Amino acid sequence: MARAEGAVAAPASEPAAHAASVECRNVEKWFGELNVLADVDFSIPAGSFVSVLGPSGCGKTTLMRAIGGLTGIDAGEILVGGRRVDGPPREAAIVFQQFGLMPWKTIYDNVAFGLSVRGFGKAELEERVRHYIDLVHLTGFEQSFPYQVSGGMQQRAGLARALAVEPQLLLMDEPFASVDAMTREVLHDELLGIWERDRRTVVFITHSIDEAIVLSDQIFVMSRSPATVVEQIPVDIARPRRERTVRGLPQFGELREHCWDLLERGGAEEAARS
Repeated sequence: MARAEGAVAAPASEPAAHAASVECRNVEKWFGELNVLADVDFSIPAGSFVSVLGPSGCGKTTLMRAIGGLTGIDAGEILVGGRRVDGPPREAAIVFQQFGLMPWKTIYDNVAFGLSVRGFGKAELEERVRHYIDLVHLTGFEQSFPYQVSGGMQQRAGLARALAVEPQLLLMDEPFASVDAMTREVLHDELLGIWERDRRTVVFITHSIDEAIVLSDQIFVMSRSPATVVEQIPVDIARPRRERTVRGLPQFGELREHCWDLLERGGAEEAARS
C-alpha cells in the first residue's frame, strides 16, 4: 500500500537493547490433512509493534503459538533473536485472551509466578513484581484474587506477569477481546504507553482493524486458511499515540478501508468490525 496522503512517519526512536527480531521463513503447518499455514514469510525488526490481522480460524493463533514455541511447524523455520525456535524461547512471554491467571493465587502471586519459575531471589522478585503491578495500575489489589477484580484488571495482571520477566518479545493473542469497549480503549492507551517506554518487540493477534491501526507499526493481513501474509501494511502515524487522537486522523480511515478491501477480497467478509 502506498503511504497514506498526509501521513506522518513515526519517529525513529531506538528499540530496547534487549528487544528481539522475529523471522518466519517459508513456514508451513498442517493438522492432519488440513493445511493451516502456507509459505508464511516475513521479518519483524527488533523493537517493532506488529499486528497480525485476519478472519476467524485463519491460523493467526497457530502462527503465534509457533513463534512462541508452543506448537511445532512442518516446514520452514522461525527465528527469534537470530536463534531457531525449537521450543519456547526464553526471550518470549505470552499474554492470552482469557487472562490465564491461576484463580487460587493472588494478583501478586500471579505476577510473581514467572519470576519464581526462573529462580529469582526474593528481593529482586519483590522489586520487579511491585514495579510492574504499579506500571499497570494495580497497586492496592496485590492480595486480591482474580475473581475479586474486573476483567480489565485481570488482563492488566496478565500483562504485568508477562512484563515482569522482561521479555525481548511479547506475544499477545487477542488480549483485549474479552473486555468491554471502554476498558479496551483504556488498555490500548496503557499498552501504548508501556511500549513507547521500552520498545520491546510485540506481535499482537487481533480481529479488529481499528485496534491494529491504533497500536501498530505494521499490520500483517492474513488470508483464509491455508493462511499466508497477503500484505504488510505500514502504519505511518506519528508516535506517541492515543486512541481517540488516532481515530480522528484522515489516514486512519484510509488504512481501515484498505484493510477491509484486502480482507473482503480474501473472502473474509465475516471479520469483525470494531
